[in-house]
Amino acid sequence: KVIVHEFHMPVEQRTIPPVTKVLGGIAGGEKFIKGSILYKFALDHEGIYGGHEYAMKTAAAELRGVMALQECRVADLYLPLMALVHYRGVVVVAQSLLPISAHTLRYGSADGGKTIHDDDPALSQVMAICAQRLNLQPHLVYPGRGSRVSSSTHSDPHSPLRDSPVQPCCMHGPTDLEGHRGEDGRLYLIDTARLFPPAALSRSSPPASHLYKLLRPELVRNYPEPLCSDAYSRMGSHPKNKQARQQQNRNVLEATRLLEDELIVRFCQYLVERYPNSENGDADHLATEDENPTLACHSSSSYWSSSSSSSSS
Repeated sequence: KVIVHEFHMPVEQRTIPPVTKVLGGIAGGEKFIKGSILYKFALDHEGIYGGHEYAMKTAAAELRGVMALQECRVADLYLPLMALVHYRGVVVVAQSLLPISAHTLRYGSADGGKTIHDDDPALSQVMAICAQRLNLQPHLVYPGRGSRVSSSTHSDPHSPLRDSPVQPCCMHGPTDLEGHRGEDGRLYLIDTARLFPPAALSRSSPPASHLYKLLRPELVRNYPEPLCSDAYSRMGSHPKNKQARQQQNRNVLEATRLLEDELIVRFCQYLVERYPNSENGDADHLATEDENPTLACHSSSSYWSSSSSSSSS
């Protein structure tokens, strides 16, 4: 509460001073540390997302990413404890402090793809397992112009990519996800907001909608093909992987069409058939899953089986 109450006060008058300059990072708002907990505002101060409400959506996506990785139940993988606090119209992300720093980064990118790390085989293996369980597609990424890839593969003197002027590496999730070998030797993953692929973009889509308009984990996990976290993103793109990126975008486009044109339509039809007398807004007769076990049994698997057969025909 104190952080939110003092948000508009001059820095020198605040009870808890911000540590944004110390921690770095341009996305989101100011950052604070109190009681071994990191607090950060989900605000769009830099104009990255196109509005504060979209920054708040991104914070929710980060929490979903952490939960999805936790559900993978991969041994030796550690994640921050995280919660979203909604207070007085503001969303604050609260997460536990981890024994990591800029010097412990071993996987992914902390500078928007300018430098891409793949330095720790154990982290790469952990991400490969998580990607397989979440149905995420491994893909080659390239660093930004004038930058580099830091990779254990490229340090191998027998690697065919060692002397390549533009060195790609394989990412199993979003390029800007960070994997750290902590100061305690444990493997940590942070910055999971873009873990799941975005919904397909159109010409009318806001420029940054790929950062917050994401496909649900349930859809991605059940889709017949793995989907790329970096689809519709310029991160890690290069003329050498242009064709692969186009195919990754097409896969996400087909998944988005399946969701919008078939799954949602089928679910609406199910609701109409299940509750034919609810047109007047009288919801008193609607049963919950606890009251009617058949609702819980009617999972999305039936939609998938019928949709897959119709889309493949």
